[in-house]
Amino acid sequence: MAHFVIFSNVHPTSGVVNLDARHKAVQARTKRECPGVSFRGGYALEGGYEVLDIVEADDIEEVRQAAKIIEEDGHAKTRVVLAYPWRDFVGQRSRPA
Repeated sequence: MAHFVIFSNVHPTSGVVNLDARHKAVQARTKRECPGVSFRGGYALEGGYEVLDIVEADDIEEVRQAAKIIEEDGHAKTRVVLAYPWRDFVGQRSRPA
């Protein structure tokens, strides 16, 4: 499975009101509509309404669908990035060209 990071920037006018309820709604819908996406960790980032989710999946399109759900139900802008385990990244860079 590939690793992805979903960066979310929650719209400030949404604030923290009902944040937990929106989070639960996003989780339920994502689980139902994107069964191949496995959430491995979620972090709130200091300094604003930013969230970082780490997910695993075989299909980037399913991860993009999960990000779309976060945008719709979580009132956020998202960005999806493919992530590599550090040892794999370093191993690729240390091979001769």
